[in-house]
Amino acid sequence: MDPQRNLAAGRCRADSLGKLTSLLRWKLRHGRKERHLERVAEARARRGEPQPELLTQRPRLLPDLAQIWNAWFLLSSFRGAANLNGLDFSVVDCLDLFEVERPQRMRWVRLLADMENEFRSYLVSVTTKDKATTESQEQASASHPS
Repeated sequence: MDPQRNLAAGRCRADSLGKLTSLLRWKLRHGRKERHLERVAEARARRGEPQPELLTQRPRLLPDLAQIWNAWFLLSSFRGAANLNGLDFSVVDCLDLFEVERPQRMRWVRLLADMENEFRSYLVSVTTKDKATTESQEQASASHPS
């Protein structure tokens, strides 16, 4: 194996999950603002001003993780309602599509599963927060009838 590729493989094992989940977490929390932040950063760069702090905190993916990132998004498009359309696309199909060789498949499966767990944790936290807000509003309106 090529030493550079070996080094990249070792680095990926060490921090792949952290890079993928931290970027996913950032995108889930701030993704809607990302395009606006990038436009602000471009305008500030022209004036010689610093980038918005939130944009500088955005995690960066190593190039060798980009395919795993793209694979997770492809798989996520088949989550939930998409399956009602009769489309069936499995992790194995995804690994085949991305031509992941047998020795790397288990690593990909683990990373994809960890990203899915991060996404589901986010959904639970948002749902719980929304439910708490709704209950709080209902209690407030019940105690102060109009």
